[in-house]
Amino acid sequence: MVIIEDAVVNKIPALFDAYIMHQEKQELLETRMNKLEDVSQMHSIRIMALENKSNQETIKLSS
Repeated sequence: MVIIEDAVVNKIPALFDAYIMHQEKQELLETRMNKLEDVSQMHSIRIMALENKSNQETIKLSS
């Protein structure tokens, strides 16, 4: 019983460290994903603006 208890008690800090590393990685990935979503949204806005500009120029040329 003491051997099992000793083995478990010695592994708890390692498990806790792994949990902390996992949480830090998760936060890093969430931050990165948020930045990518912001960039994607900006690109979408720029594409729409360019499409509108192109459509306006096409209308002027056809008039």
